[in-house]
Amino acid sequence: FLFRFAMPDRIINIDTVQTRERTMKLGLTWNDKDENIRSGFVVYSSCYPEDKNHNYVRVLDMDGNQVHQWDMGDKMPGLWSYMPEPQCVSRYVKPGQKGLLLAITKIPSDSVKKQQFVAWNADRGGLMELIDFDGNVIWSYSDEHQNHDARLTKEGNLIYIASEVLDNEKIAKKVVKIAAKHRGFSQTPRNPKVYSDVVKVVDPVSSEVLYEWHASEHLDPNIDMINYNDTFDEWNHGNTVFPLYEDPNNRNKLTDILISFRQNSMIGKINIATGMFQRLITSPFISQQHDSTSLDESNTNRILVFNNRYCPNDYAPSPFSRVIEYDLTRCAPCIYLPEVTGPKVAWEYQDGTLDLYSGYIGGAQRLPGYTLEEHGVHYTLITEGMKGRMFIVKTTIGTSDGEKVFENKVVWEFMNPEIAPGQRVEDLVLGRTSVFRSRYVLPDLFSAEQLERMSSCRNSMFRSRM
Repeated sequence: FLFRFAMPDRIINIDTVQTRERTMKLGLTWNDKDENIRSGFVVYSSCYPEDKNHNYVRVLDMDGNQVHQWDMGDKMPGLWSYMPEPQCVSRYVKPGQKGLLLAITKIPSDSVKKQQFVAWNADRGGLMELIDFDGNVIWSYSDEHQNHDARLTKEGNLIYIASEVLDNEKIAKKVVKIAAKHRGFSQTPRNPKVYSDVVKVVDPVSSEVLYEWHASEHLDPNIDMINYNDTFDEWNHGNTVFPLYEDPNNRNKLTDILISFRQNSMIGKINIATGMFQRLITSPFISQQHDSTSLDESNTNRILVFNNRYCPNDYAPSPFSRVIEYDLTRCAPCIYLPEVTGPKVAWEYQDGTLDLYSGYIGGAQRLPGYTLEEHGVHYTLITEGMKGRMFIVKTTIGTSDGEKVFENKVVWEFMNPEIAPGQRVEDLVLGRTSVFRSRYVLPDLFSAEQLERMSSCRNSMFRSRM
């Protein structure tokens, strides 16, 4: 059915067991056995493996069983890996071949030149590989400057973020000077190097670079300032690239790229044809955000984002995280700074001050198949990254005090039970059980034979350690 009334402005959480009580356990901690999502799987990997000789990308069923894994051996994680849609890999595999993984791992540190910014080792990857269900490598592509994110487009090309030294010394000094002034420093710190971001589109087989976009050529140090609590050695710190297909005559052609810059608390859009950059969501509506995606790949009217709020720049009283769906076609005041207007919150999920909080990493995915407008329900997979917590929120519309409200309910929750060893904080800065991002996938990403093998290979050791 279709709703004939305006969507609510109020949002409440219902029927929840205390989040803190659940999240003190590991493995599967909550399962409503919701029939709408029962058939799917969650794909994820740990930021820091428990065994340095085995970096696993895991597939969980909705009962918390591990039903498949890719063992990347001693290749250390490059933050995340994911299963692309069949169209994105069709040029590389036989017709009907399924169960593919785009794996991102770190090039060994002794094979690359160390980059001189604080987050380099935690965020870098460099080796991007397409891998079949049984772990066979179909192709490999490497760029030692790659970090955070990489995706395959519908045309099968590889899009990713890389870092580069800001060679323009005048701009580099200006970036640091403005950031220092913004936080009240009387003197400008001496930074040997400032790094900026490059977005690349490449053919991973021929290694041809099809497109490059340099952030330093399009951003303005006066507008795109480094957050007041972030380091001076990175101007942008891009953490998400999301392909867009806005040409109505060719929905397979990459036209734009949605990108998230953490250091600037800004989400923007790059036009491939012109290189023009458009700021879409900025501070104070987001703070150190991650995993910005458009709910419709043909436009940017609705954007879903994990708003980390490591040190909130909206002057809220405490640093809690929020998952927000913004409606960019409508305008509204910022909740804590009502004199500032920006995109309207169409939906959100938040919990207690520390019950949903991840300062550095995190993710959000709207599950396919259900919308409030058509089905009266939608589902959102949230990755509370630093805790290694993955949970699904069911949203419906109800009433409270005679008023229509969004009702959010946690219907599935899993705490990563893989605990990394180590003593140095700097080696585990994201957290011992941290997960950068996870994704819910439908069974049609696997073949019938693969699903049968997965059904017979359930590993309950990952189900719970309560």
